[in-house]
Amino acid sequence: MSHDHKHEIYCEGKAGKLIGFLRRLFQNPFRILRPYLKEGMTVLDFGSGPGFFSVPAAKLVGPSGKIYAVDVQQRMLDMLIKYADKKGVVGNIVAINNPEQEIGIELEADVILAIYVAHEVPDRDKLFLSLKNRLKPEGLLFLAEPKHRVSEAEFKETLEIVKKNGLEIAGKFKMVESRTAILKKK
Repeated sequence: MSHDHKHEIYCEGKAGKLIGFLRRLFQNPFRILRPYLKEGMTVLDFGSGPGFFSVPAAKLVGPSGKIYAVDVQQRMLDMLIKYADKKGVVGNIVAINNPEQEIGIELEADVILAIYVAHEVPDRDKLFLSLKNRLKPEGLLFLAEPKHRVSEAEFKETLEIVKKNGLEIAGKFKMVESRTAILKKK
């Protein structure tokens, strides 16, 4: 059974807010990711937007690592590439535009980021099965949803979908004003 729901995709015209100073202050991606990302890792940032997590992740995995940034909006990816270039990490980021809300690439990732995106995807069953299939056996999937857009009940429903699709909850991570889970393969 598909768990369809109706949330709008974040407006690309407001993308500047996604990489702004205030968000970095309260949701510092280096603080969130540093304990988990190591030199040389492969990271899939699904719903990367303009690179709020992709660019810091690229710095953390270093030049021998790779970030695959997937987004449905090409303009978001254009902003990501500009931001990555400004920060000196454009060389280890692969930007993938996939307007069909699919992953768009076959790979095995050490870490997958699904930050503030699951609520925008119509078929979460398909999403989490696809993400699980791209996760290395010991890999981790970071799921976060904004409290102001996703109710506790909807997040619990998402976690049930996650479990049904072969992932289990391994913990949580701290991210202000967010509902979070760290997931791994069963």
